[in-house]
Amino acid sequence: MKKIWLIVLVIPVFLASSVLRTPSPKEKEKKGRLQVYNKVTSGLKVLSFGEDLGEASSCPSPLERGWGEVTGQAFTLQEFLKLYHDYYLASAVDSMPWNGSVEKCNPGTLTQEIYDKAEKRINFFRLVNHLPKITFNPEYHKQPQAAAMMMLANNNLSHTPPKTWKCYSDDAAAGASKSCLSLNWNSYSKEKSIVTGFMNDIGESNYFCGHRRWLLYSKATEVGYGATPKTEAIFVAYDYTKPTLTTPAFIAYPWDGFVPYTLVFSKWSFSLPEGLDVDFSKVVVSIKDNLGKQMPFKLYPQKKGYLDPTITWQMLNLFTKDEEDYAENNLDKKGFIGKEITVKVSNVLVNKKPKSYQYVVKIIK
Repeated sequence: MKKIWLIVLVIPVFLASSVLRTPSPKEKEKKGRLQVYNKVTSGLKVLSFGEDLGEASSCPSPLERGWGEVTGQAFTLQEFLKLYHDYYLASAVDSMPWNGSVEKCNPGTLTQEIYDKAEKRINFFRLVNHLPKITFNPEYHKQPQAAAMMMLANNNLSHTPPKTWKCYSDDAAAGASKSCLSLNWNSYSKEKSIVTGFMNDIGESNYFCGHRRWLLYSKATEVGYGATPKTEAIFVAYDYTKPTLTTPAFIAYPWDGFVPYTLVFSKWSFSLPEGLDVDFSKVVVSIKDNLGKQMPFKLYPQKKGYLDPTITWQMLNLFTKDEEDYAENNLDKKGFIGKEITVKVSNVLVNKKPKSYQYVVKIIK
């Protein structure tokens, strides 16, 4: 089996009050520079944009129950299975119908079916966390579509592409600077193809799960989408000024409740909605299996000032290195089906007061 090569980037966030904006070139120069690493981590070639890290080289029933108000309460199995069927399985993609052309530098367009499926896929991951659904704004599709075509033409990714790149255009450059980008999304299975790779966030440089956090951002309301048979771009950097109707008590991945084993990845995350005064500096995380035994994990440094306040960690014994390299998931063969993993996040200061959160990940097939 060949290794799956996926290149993912995450754009930096600059917050002014509660409004997100795209940084100017001068701000980018001050904040950081594009890091291009040749190192292969977990079977992926990873590029990230962020701080200077050193030397770089080149479903009526679940929806009607008021999921935005019953924060922190998991769906029943029946409710979850309906949500999973109607949103996740229904958004699987066999192929990407695209009428563009690299030879003619034509960004092309996607079918409405693809837009609908990509929107459903993002909303599945939001709804299981009791987050409001996002909608696709057609006005936001043009730039990420141009960026996806340019990335395909150059078989590479960059948030700051040079004008010497093939099929460079103002729209493509703007889309590149404002979108989460991926290359070789089609290497995943049909069920896990579009969008899901962003939730996985494989690679050491993605330790803070930036792509996942963009898609699960509590203030997200509208996004744009572009894709080719090999590349994917989700336009996210617009002004988040529209109020969201509801926010959950917390946002977790994997989430509270029933989780198909194929959607359990090695990086786990826990977030609190933006707007709260959150201090994770003395946080205590406990993770226990169904027998009450502590499970080993590595807590990553917190990346502050980035969307919802979040902590992330790596589960150490769920996957082997080979499974990471080849994007294989054998939790079913390891006896995890039907098991429950209890996560407790304690000693979090929220508005200066200590709080604790507990949820249970119930792994199903």
